[in-house]
Amino acid sequence: MMTYASKAVVKEVEDVCARQETTLDLLDRGITGISEFPFSRLSMLTRVNFANNKLTEVPASIDSLRNLEFLNLFNNSISVLPTSLNSLTKLSYLNVACNKLTELPRGFGSCPALEIFDCSSNKITKLPNNMNYMNSIRALYLSDNEIEEIPEGLALRDNKLKEIVPALGSCANLRELYLQGNMLRVLPVELGNCDRLADKTNGIFKLIGNPLIEELLDMYLKGVPALIALLKSPAYATVLENFRYVLGGFCLVVGFVLFA
Repeated sequence: MMTYASKAVVKEVEDVCARQETTLDLLDRGITGISEFPFSRLSMLTRVNFANNKLTEVPASIDSLRNLEFLNLFNNSISVLPTSLNSLTKLSYLNVACNKLTELPRGFGSCPALEIFDCSSNKITKLPNNMNYMNSIRALYLSDNEIEEIPEGLALRDNKLKEIVPALGSCANLRELYLQGNMLRVLPVELGNCDRLADKTNGIFKLIGNPLIEELLDMYLKGVPALIALLKSPAYATVLENFRYVLGGFCLVVGFVLFA
């Protein structure tokens, strides 16, 4: 059997298995492969860190880690993620930033518990349509990719969103945006660039159930076209600036964060 990790690393994995520990931390160990790891005997793991190694793939057998909540694959050379990741029903944190991914696995949006997903600094060109159903997501990091298109709809209803960052306004093809039942008070002016949301035939923009400031609520009740027009106006830019000043400049933009 080909060995991808040093004897010391293999022994460390065996020791974790023998002691039934819940954390496996193999940060920066020069590992080139993990297919030989006994994942079927590591199902007790809740946290795994493979950051800063030389991995080129993730074996499908990783779905044996059925209790996994935290998986860090930052800064490797991974080009493909297995569809078996979708079986990790408790996974809430996944970091695959700084790899060589060109796409996300089919069905990726079905990860039911995923809250934080960092896929920045890869070569992703598009997002799978079913990412709309990632209802538990709180933060999605996609900066420094090669994204040419996103799904035409984003469903983020019934979460605890307090802010939509300006980068969403660059998604010109967005025609369905579901934000109802969150904690939004303001919207970025850049969202005014998403003209398709105001299309009376195909556009959908839902905001009911948010504590919107009066200026936004009044326009929203008049219709989405009126709301989009407000977002484009210099008057709203002034309103937003004053609102942020009162709150001490609470907005923070990091890379291409769609929502946080």
